Amino acid sequence: MCEWLTERDERIAREADIIRLVVDDQRGHVGPWINEVFQRNFVNDVCAFIGETRAVLVTYAGTITVRLPSLDASGAGLRSGLAELQNAIDRLNYRHRTGPKSILLGIDG
Repeated sequence: MCEWLTERDERIAREADIIRLVVDDQRGHVGPWINEVFQRNFVNDVCAFIGETRAVLVTYAGTITVRLPSLDASGAGLRSGLAELQNAIDRLNYRHRTGPKSILLGIDG
């Protein structure tokens, strides 16, 4: 469930430069397990709630968590991990076109 903290926040959302999400500390919490599938529609739901805006949407750290294989402490290991994170982003069900044009997404692996 999404709600504005104040009526003023709702009124100025269209002109805001940044919209920072504040979430319940249990939002998406599934213990030590990854939440990628559970959160698949998260970005879409939030964008539908916010509506048309020019703001950058900033999510909380770990909005999406992904299982990664053991990575080598090398440039190749880093590239492999980043590719897995990008794959998770590509799997998000983001189809909303009237929400924020830019999103700073918190993702952990």
